[in-house]
Amino acid sequence: MPRAFHLVGLLLLWPLAAIAGEPSAPAEGADVLPLQPVEELKLPLEPAAPPELLPAPQPPAEEPAPPVKPMLRTVKGYYVGYADDSFEAVRRYASALDIVAGQWLAVDRAGQIKEAPDFARNDEVRRIVHAAGRKVYTCVINKDFDRGVLTSILSSAARRSATIDRIIAFVEKKGDDGIDLDFEGVRAGHQAGYTAFVKELSEKLHARGKELSIALDVTWGGAPSPGLDYRVLAQYADSIMPMTYTYGPGRVPHSPISYLEQAAKLGVRSMAPEKFMIGIGVYGRDYNLRTGQRTHPNAQKLQAILANHSPKVTLNEKTLTKTLSYQDASGHAHLMHFDDPETIRAKLTRLAERYQVSAVGFWRLGQEDPAMWDFIQVASGRKRPNETASYSIRSAW
Repeated sequence: MPRAFHLVGLLLLWPLAAIAGEPSAPAEGADVLPLQPVEELKLPLEPAAPPELLPAPQPPAEEPAPPVKPMLRTVKGYYVGYADDSFEAVRRYASALDIVAGQWLAVDRAGQIKEAPDFARNDEVRRIVHAAGRKVYTCVINKDFDRGVLTSILSSAARRSATIDRIIAFVEKKGDDGIDLDFEGVRAGHQAGYTAFVKELSEKLHARGKELSIALDVTWGGAPSPGLDYRVLAQYADSIMPMTYTYGPGRVPHSPISYLEQAAKLGVRSMAPEKFMIGIGVYGRDYNLRTGQRTHPNAQKLQAILANHSPKVTLNEKTLTKTLSYQDASGHAHLMHFDDPETIRAKLTRLAERYQVSAVGFWRLGQEDPAMWDFIQVASGRKRPNETASYSIRSAW
């Protein structure tokens, strides 16, 4: 082979020999990047988790039922100091009420005021009601509901003012939130003096941040008694309540629905709806058909009659009251009309739907069936309806 060929071969093989042998140190000052070791490939010890699966599609959730709009805005109950059951009702149900009106102040012919006995328990009622976050009104009556008291007080401007100042001083001393004025027997001859009394009382109460409600006599036709004018009185009072639990004559319920409806119809025409309050009695009327005597049993006595005589109870859909008949131990036949939670619910529902009545005053605390308060708390938005209960604030009639 020619010499030139050997030289070329050596030149070609020399780089291969350098690669196969130990690496030669780079020449000093040469611009060479340092070699980095390659990381060893590590296999996973456990198989990789599969990719997360999307959740299975779910049916759309049902829309929650819309909240039931409260039917009652204001609930007032009357307390009387002469009945233990009235005190017990306050103790148990104060939180179901907005206002407790304590009938514990009477005015005499001289315009002097007198508090009903058992002052300590009256103050305990105040403490219970205020602790529940509710209002206390002093209910002021004309002593013995004597019409002569009204004539004496209302006919003199000086006597009116002096009487009002005594009432307000009492309320401020006791820390009450307002007055419930229950002057009964107002007639046409009293109208000017009565209106002036209400106006002055209202102005002096409102100047002190206190309220005025008025309980009014009602004719059997549901209209205000002569001497009372809804439109005029509504200018001054914070609420007006016809006492629509005194219906007569004859052997009839004390508050048939027609009586309440007529009063409501006149009331809502004469004042802002939020000022009108309907009065409802929570007792019954028992007629002794032999003697003609009429009594007013409470719910406890009604339950005793039901237990002892097992009478047939019927609902009168015309009056929205219930009736029963029984014979007492003397052999006397009795006819009884009464309201219970079912009829009270039906009446309030009709009044709310037809006349936008949203306030009620009960005469009196302690006479009612305790089951009534369950419905009242639902109707006033303090408690959610129980779908399994026998009541509903939807109209049943």
